[in-house]
Formats: sequence, C-alpha cells, structure tokens
Amino acid sequence: ELDVFFKFVSPNYKPYYGKVVFSITPKTLTADNVTLVTQASDCLYDGTEKKPTFTLTDGSPSIITADDISVAYNNNVDAGVAIAKFTGKGNYTGIVSKDWNIAKRAVTLTSASDSKVYDGTDLSDAGVTAEGLPEGFTVEAAAEGSQKDAGSSANVVNDGYVIRNAAGEDKTANFKNVQKINGTLTVTPKAATVTSGSASKAYDGEALTNGEAAISGLVEGETANVRATGSQLEVGFSSNTCTIEWG
Repeated sequence: ELDVFFKFVSPNYKPYYGKVVFSITPKTLTADNVTLVTQASDCLYDGTEKKPTFTLTDGSPSIITADDISVAYNNNVDAGVAIAKFTGKGNYTGIVSKDWNIAKRAVTLTSASDSKVYDGTDLSDAGVTAEGLPEGFTVEAAAEGSQKDAGSSANVVNDGYVIRNAAGEDKTANFKNVQKINGTLTVTPKAATVTSGSASKAYDGEALTNGEAAISGLVEGETANVRATGSQLEVGFSSNTCTIEWG
C-alpha cells in the first residue's frame, strides 16, 4: 500500500486535507508467463536430475523477472512425465505447472563369442557386455550356450538381466528397446593322423594287402577302430586306404 496525503486549496473554500491509499496487489501467474526450454539431454534418462531452463514473459517489454518466481522439480530423474512447478512471489502470485517427458534409454546387450579346437568338452562363455548405459551403470546378465562337437551355435543372452545404477539400485525399468545380440560358439575339428602299413612283392597273381593301421591324435578317452582295406593285384602301386569306425 502507498499512502498519499494532499491539501485542497480554493479561494472560496477553506483548505482541505485528505489522504488517498493506493493498493497494488500481486498479479496472478499464468501458463503464458512461463516457457520451458528443454534440451535433448533433458528428455533422455541417464539417472541424473533434469532441470530444464525456462523463459519468463509478461508484456513488452516484459515486467516479470526471475525474482518473481520460485521453481521446484518433481519426478525429474526416472523415465516418465516430469513436472516443473513455478510459484509466484513478490509481484506475482499463484502456481503454474509445466511438464515434459523423460524418455527411456535404449541399450544393447551382446553375449560373448568364443572358439576352440575340439577336445571332447563343452565350450561355453556366460559373458555379456552392454553398450549405451549411462556413466556408472552396470548390467547383471548372462549368456547361455554350449558347443561340444565341431560346428557352431548361438550363445544366447538370457532374459533375466538387471541394470543397476552406481548405488546398486535396480533401474531396468528406465530402459527400452533392449537389443540382445547373440555371440557364436565355434568348435573346429581336431587333427588326427591315420597310418596304414606298406608292403611289396613280386607279381604272383595274388592281391597284395596289409591290414596294419593305426590312428593318433585322438582326445583322451576316445577310440576309433581303423582297418586298412587297400589291395594291389597287378604290377604297380596304390594307396593302402583305411576305414574308420568311431568308438
């Protein structure tokens, strides 16, 4: 309030003294007075508080300033609808709320690939790496796959993954479009050597054979039955071929 004292003077009247009271009430804050200015980083989940900047406008030139409002943010960490609440003070009164969306973050989980030469045991690798996690975040994930014989198969990322922030809290719900890329488990054949016996003679009309044969390089505990089947009847030479029956 502002008190204004005055004196009225006229030649035909006695002086008059009076007072006028001027009262200026706060103006109501409206949605048009506040504009949120969001950046890309304000709209994508990364585990930190999001506090977009804002502009204030009332008239031209504008009469509202940052001293005329206070701002509080709610739900501004996790993915979802975040709210900025502006409260008038001083020359303004009332509350205006503005909201914006914090989007879920995409992440890629890739299971390990591995290979080895056949040794009779299963090849597996549970390792999983993550791409696209915010700083300080980790993933608890495992791959499931096994390859024993020579060949290849997928090393599959399991569905039961958990994404945690630096404090160890489960924040999996803040991630979407989780792409799972399977690795490959590859077992290559092991080299083994088969040796058959040699023989010679002068031509006598009878087939020349030698049943001696052996195999080396097998994995411990595995066996194979090797039999030489070569035969030479006429003058000349040929390979003493073998058949193998795997145990």
